[in-house]
Amino acid sequence: MSKLKAIIVDDSLLYRMFIRNVLSQEDSIEVVSSAGDGEQALQEIEVHKPDLITLDIEMPILDGISVLRKLGEMNSPTQAIVLSGLSQTGAKLTQQALDLGAFDFVVKPDSPDRDRNYQLLTDGLTSRIQALQQSRFFAGGDESRRPINTNGSEWESSSVHPDKQVVVIGVSTGGPTALKEIVSRLPHDLSVPVLVVQHMPAMFTSALAQDLNRHCQLEVVEARSEQMKPGTIYIAPGGKQMEIFRSATGSFIRIVSEASDHDYRPSVDVLFDSAAEAYGASALGIVMTGMGDDGLKGCASLKAKGATVLTQDESTCVVYGMPRKVVEAKLSDDVVPLPCLADRIAAYTRAAYKRKGVPV
Repeated sequence: MSKLKAIIVDDSLLYRMFIRNVLSQEDSIEVVSSAGDGEQALQEIEVHKPDLITLDIEMPILDGISVLRKLGEMNSPTQAIVLSGLSQTGAKLTQQALDLGAFDFVVKPDSPDRDRNYQLLTDGLTSRIQALQQSRFFAGGDESRRPINTNGSEWESSSVHPDKQVVVIGVSTGGPTALKEIVSRLPHDLSVPVLVVQHMPAMFTSALAQDLNRHCQLEVVEARSEQMKPGTIYIAPGGKQMEIFRSATGSFIRIVSEASDHDYRPSVDVLFDSAAEAYGASALGIVMTGMGDDGLKGCASLKAKGATVLTQDESTCVVYGMPRKVVEAKLSDDVVPLPCLADRIAAYTRAAYKRKGVPV
């Protein structure tokens, strides 16, 4: 396989050096150029036609958001991994970058320890590059990646038991765009709570919730420890775990801050395990685009309690990693294209419409 051509775009000479060192360790990457501002970046992209750029958002002359807009206007196939500051402004700009087609983002580390910064940057970039190489942008043409049931034609609504009282969703790489497609299609009178784990750091999940709320007829919020309300979509806060529990007075969200044994915070497995315990067969679990296997153990917990599990189909996933693991473990009840997922959620929760106003 030929190497992927990369251009480093950052106004910091130190970060350009850091990133070049990281990328030089990847046998599949060839750094062909670098740029200190967006205007120079566009010139280098025109000359080298790279597969990948690492893109700082805040730069002089022409910022990263403007570069992404230009790439969109050019219909460029170049994929961008954005580098963002860990701040509310950085989070909002990152959400805007993802809306404009950035593949993913890495938070710029700001530790006083230079070696730690380098290690954090290495870990972040390496995982995103691996995801990019496994994504539909570069992994097409492999017969083993042929999608399953991509048109949803085998599904009949009459086969659905519309008794689900809660929906739990797990998603990672490619998630913000995919979630926007789902929430924009959900009916305004959906009367069950929807809980979402999207792999993101703290602050960024708040920006995601605000962005999704602008595109949804339902209310979308970043979750806190509170009683769940029907027709509300809860986004797990970055850096913490989100669990569900039930009592005689209703169903509640519990946000856990302390460290856990899970690799991800928030973790799909944690949410799904708690949904299985709290709701059993009345839960609907959905695993969407993302790299790795977070959600696999949680899906096993759901299935053991008689719950239903859906997975996003390969052709509409940015990275067919998390759903693939669930399908291969034979834990998926159905493989569903992204545009059909909102309709499936509505179908599986139809009976809840009759209970509108009754606490969940």
